[in-house]
Amino acid sequence: MRTASLIKTALVTVLSGLFLLSCKEQEPEAWSCDLTVQVTDASSKPVAGAVVTVDRDQKQTDQDGKCVFPGLKKQRISVTVSADYYQPFSQQVNLAGREDSPLIIRLTDNPPYLRVDTEQIDTKVRGATATLQIESNTEWRVESASEALSFSPTEGKGDGSVHVYWDFPKEQDAEDLVSAEFSILSRAAPITIPVLYHLPIRLTGTEVTVPNLAVHSKAPAIVRASFSRKVRPVRTWLSSLKELDMHVVDDYTVSIDIPYNMVELGADRILDHVVVESAQGDGVTFDETVVVPLYDGKVSLEGCFRHWTFGEDESTLWVCTDLPKRIYQLDARTFEVRKSFDVNWLPEKIAYNRYNGRLYVVGDGVLKVLDAETGAVLKVISKNTDSLDHPQFPCNTISNVLLADNGFGIIITTNERGTFRWFYLDSRNDDRVEHTPLEEEFGNSFDEYTFYDALLDHSRSKIIGRYFYSNVLRVVDSRDKSLSSFAVRLDANTPEEEYAGGNILDQKTHREKDLMLHCYPYSMVVQDYVNDTYTPAFVNYEFRSSANDFCYGDLFGDDLCTYSVLWKEGRMTIYNHSTHSVQYGTYTAAGAYQMDLITFLEGDRIVFLTTDGNGASYFTTINTSRFFEE
Repeated sequence: MRTASLIKTALVTVLSGLFLLSCKEQEPEAWSCDLTVQVTDASSKPVAGAVVTVDRDQKQTDQDGKCVFPGLKKQRISVTVSADYYQPFSQQVNLAGREDSPLIIRLTDNPPYLRVDTEQIDTKVRGATATLQIESNTEWRVESASEALSFSPTEGKGDGSVHVYWDFPKEQDAEDLVSAEFSILSRAAPITIPVLYHLPIRLTGTEVTVPNLAVHSKAPAIVRASFSRKVRPVRTWLSSLKELDMHVVDDYTVSIDIPYNMVELGADRILDHVVVESAQGDGVTFDETVVVPLYDGKVSLEGCFRHWTFGEDESTLWVCTDLPKRIYQLDARTFEVRKSFDVNWLPEKIAYNRYNGRLYVVGDGVLKVLDAETGAVLKVISKNTDSLDHPQFPCNTISNVLLADNGFGIIITTNERGTFRWFYLDSRNDDRVEHTPLEEEFGNSFDEYTFYDALLDHSRSKIIGRYFYSNVLRVVDSRDKSLSSFAVRLDANTPEEEYAGGNILDQKTHREKDLMLHCYPYSMVVQDYVNDTYTPAFVNYEFRSSANDFCYGDLFGDDLCTYSVLWKEGRMTIYNHSTHSVQYGTYTAAGAYQMDLITFLEGDRIVFLTTDGNGASYFTTINTSRFFEE
């Protein structure tokens, strides 16, 4: 029995082992599946280019609308599909038990739409452009048969914006309202947008009749303003906000009366604003500032004026400017630009050397010698400290240069304390700066050489220099380097006195005689510096401010034209110094911050220059012969 029991136990053990071995051999392999996705529309046509995402794996359908995702390990997957012009699709899919067949996904059409934020563009609104906002789920493009319209961009997809530009017709004979249109095309219904051209009222010209100020005419200045459309006058203001009278001349022209006591010859007359309405009553108006010139001529020059000098003769001007840093050669009669040079340094003072035909320009604290034909810098001259300088305040920065006609010149230097000194420049000897012989005449006294300004006499051979805190003027004859001096009378009397004076504020030599003009706080006098005689030019308490510049004219032999600067305003006055009176009143250059030179050209033209503070300069001429017109 025991033997039978042992045999039974062994048999069970063997069978158990065989069962375990059989189960191990039949364990299933890891599950995987290849999935083909086919995307169609509602009519079962394949959709190419659809983006299919299975979990995180993304593919794009081919021309048959199919894409394949091999070796998927999960039985439940998330499938999303997106395509242009169709509604998005998303679904959970169980792959267990699926036969080897594509997963077919049918998309639903998404109807195209197109919306624009305006129905009409009305050009009564100022400006030549409008921006349209487009909402769409499809591609679109802009088309128009009108040559007056242009667009940017001309096509797009989805939401976007389009800039519409238009050009007004330059001439319009009758109608003042013109229309054009453009269309936006897409898979949705097209949208057509009209553009209404309300032609603007344009100012086409102004003419002015100026009263005869020489005989104090009380007639007003008549300004005739011509417009591009039929207009009716509304109102206008002078820059002082005084309302002026307006009258109809014809359908396109109105006249504006400026009272005689508000007319200043030589000024810009600013009408702020001129307002007229369209005669058709379509709501279009002209409302702008109009500047009417009451002078003979005005020529603008790009840049802020710094300095100028005559060229070979008085038919040519050399001018240097800032903003931009430039040197111009101008025709002195028409002020047309003959040539110009841009420089990368600030040209502050300029002189033309008639001896060698070069330009001598102060900039960056040195003197630069330029070729007048090309603008090339030929040489740089600097002033080094020497024994004549004050030991604590040496003058080593060049601030000015003045040249006589033979090339002999004076260099003016300065230091950080604002102290000026002069030194000789001899361009005849390789532009060499010579030591000044002044100490041989006056001794090595620092005060004797404190120097401020220089100018040429009428012969253009003598250089006259003025010192700080001194009534002594030095005269250097460029022909033999001889040095002389003369004193200027300083009469610190009351304003009522004939020679009322004080410190010299400005001075200028006569163009034809050994005479100098001196501007004092309360008067101007003419000095014959050879015979040491004085003649009063003008005495008035209100002349206490400095005249920036002045010159002789020949209206009455020795008439005097002066200029002074008020805030944002340049004012010019012509005085008859033989009668000590104002001959023609005061003429204002509106908006002028600076006027640095007045002169007479060809006997009857006053020429002056203003800078408006906004980066522009203007040469203005006044033909004085008009003063005598009846």
